[in-house]
Amino acid sequence: MRRGMISAALGVLLAGTVAAIGAPPAAAGGNGWMWIGSNTDPAGTRRVSVQQNTGISGTYHIDIWYWATGARYGGTGDYSYNGGTREFLKGRVSDVAGKRLCAQLWYHKPGGGYESHGLPCQDY
Repeated sequence: MRRGMISAALGVLLAGTVAAIGAPPAAAGGNGWMWIGSNTDPAGTRRVSVQQNTGISGTYHIDIWYWATGARYGGTGDYSYNGGTREFLKGRVSDVAGKRLCAQLWYHKPGGGYESHGLPCQDY
């Protein structure tokens, strides 16, 4: 648990530019492994977006929550990552206007347990 908290804290401190399909919006929060921001769906609706941009092949999931309250906003469920960019569009940006969301990327270690790889936040 302590190790996960240290990893999460380092993820916040090491926030940086993330390479993605195109480039993530300038206002997006990123940490080198993933970013949280917004993107437009095929119907033209601005949605909360999380992307994983790097990591070893394996199983991951992303948790998203409200910074102010710690209440869960949503997440991705488990997925396989084999390189490239994985993007997940969530709820409408208009539903979270004025709020700060944070996302945490979790790697599922082959021997059991999880390893945190990011904790970027984004103000909407």
